[in-house]
Amino acid sequence: MATVADLTAAADAFMASPKRVLGAEFPPQWAPGFTPHEAVMKYPLEVQGELIGAQLMVVGFPRERVLKFRLGILFPAMICRLDYTDETHANSVDGMVLAGSVPPIVQGPHYHAWPLSSRRSSDLAKSNNIKVE
Repeated sequence: MATVADLTAAADAFMASPKRVLGAEFPPQWAPGFTPHEAVMKYPLEVQGELIGAQLMVVGFPRERVLKFRLGILFPAMICRLDYTDETHANSVDGMVLAGSVPPIVQGPHYHAWPLSSRRSSDLAKSNNIKVE
């Protein structure tokens, strides 16, 4: 049975490895997003010559007048994300802001880095139905 430490170590190794986006040379294949205002594309990520299920997710907002998008790396759940939007949202880690590590409120373009997200590896396990010790 995997432990949270095992999942964190696997994601750390994945993030440190060179990756290649596959399929980006072809016309985009947009799918409906999480809301009616979003469109989503997912590209497989090749890691050290292998397809391991990781993906680059691109979220676009086709009805917006200004450029807005999200880029995220799925392993297989989202482990880091770049938000290039004008949205405002609360920024929490395990339900609370860690002292000095992240601002309590985020507005505009920002990045959710894996080192901060790794503190939520138990959420990664839950989102992938992985039993952990």
